[in-house]
Amino acid sequence: MEKINIINKKKVVACVCVFLLIIFIIVLIVILSKDEPGINALVLKDDVKLYSKPIESEKIIKDNIYKNTEVKIIDSIVEENIEWKKVKVNGKKGFVLSKNIDYFCKDNIEKTIVADFSEHNFKDVFKNKNDVEAFLLKYNISYVYIRAGGRGYGEKGNFYTDKKYKDFKNACEYLGIEYGYYFLDEALNNSEIISEVEFIDDFMRKNKSKLLSLPVVLDVEEHEGNGRCDDIWDKRVNLVSKLIKKVEQAGYKTLLYSNANTCNTYLSSLNSDLWLAYYPQENFIPDYWYSKTDQPATQNKKIMKQMVGWQFTENGVDHVIKENIDLSIFKEDFMK
Repeated sequence: MEKINIINKKKVVACVCVFLLIIFIIVLIVILSKDEPGINALVLKDDVKLYSKPIESEKIIKDNIYKNTEVKIIDSIVEENIEWKKVKVNGKKGFVLSKNIDYFCKDNIEKTIVADFSEHNFKDVFKNKNDVEAFLLKYNISYVYIRAGGRGYGEKGNFYTDKKYKDFKNACEYLGIEYGYYFLDEALNNSEIISEVEFIDDFMRKNKSKLLSLPVVLDVEEHEGNGRCDDIWDKRVNLVSKLIKKVEQAGYKTLLYSNANTCNTYLSSLNSDLWLAYYPQENFIPDYWYSKTDQPATQNKKIMKQMVGWQFTENGVDHVIKENIDLSIFKEDFMK
């Protein structure tokens, strides 16, 4: 009986040791996998050198880093009047010249420039998420709007989700850029308004984030006579009004997007902040507000008071931003 007790005690001790070893391994894995504090950044050029010390010497090159590679800045250092960044990249730590990497910083932004993206941009502009990040940094984009999806403008009016929204979302998350989603409205009646609100609410709940801070945009457009709602503008303003009200009742601040002339003709009675499109075909980013153009909507004082965003191009800006991207200027306080 005594031998049996000794054997049982040994088994208990062995089990306790194994249990403690498992706990130790789990804790170690958690510590090693924990994200190191720092600033997410991007390499600007090809063949950037990663040095083991903040010295430009062929003898201490640890690796070559290529353009649009993601790195984490751990520290900033100045050696002999040369600025360096201590970084972590591909599991390695080292030093790169500060001029070869960039990161998002609101203090560097002079104008509130907003880019809006959809999956179509992956057809002719971007190849991957890193390309999106490089674009945002290169042009000091302040905020981003991403097409979430919405109701199609065809006869059936089926709902769809943008196939690339997560790539744009993840680019913003990596750089720390605040963003929002826009949804396309094509509701023909009250029943479809309710289903659109449910679609929006479900999407927003599934994609919560601290950086998802911009108002929900409701995109209301004409489709040159081909849209399912193009023949009901006489009553569509009332449907859009109900949509705005119900989305806000669901707990979201809203912003209405439309063409400036469409808004002036059909939607000017709405009490909503407005983001309007008009493309003056300038070869520079406008240094003036939409109200300074000769468009009919500028004479509508109500629209001018409610307008917080102006989409001034759908294909970049000649010699300034060559990529075919929708760009807008927003008032500084548009989120208030």
